[in-house]
Amino acid sequence: MKFEIEDIPVKSDGYESKYNFASMRVGQSFVVPTDMKSKVSVAASYYGKRNNKKFSVRMTDGVLRCGRIA
Repeated sequence: MKFEIEDIPVKSDGYESKYNFASMRVGQSFVVPTDMKSKVSVAASYYGKRNNKKFSVRMTDGVLRCGRIA
């Protein structure tokens, strides 16, 4: 008896980052809408703790930015 091998779709772990922290290098940042400061801060902190990276959400030149600092 022969078994036919077929490709099956691979499921992701279900987690897709809305903010793309994984591709950020130290010194890079993105603009955050002021009404989303809390959500982005929490997401950056959570991602940073799991991946040994540090982020900061700050007001710079009148614009709120989330940047990778370490």
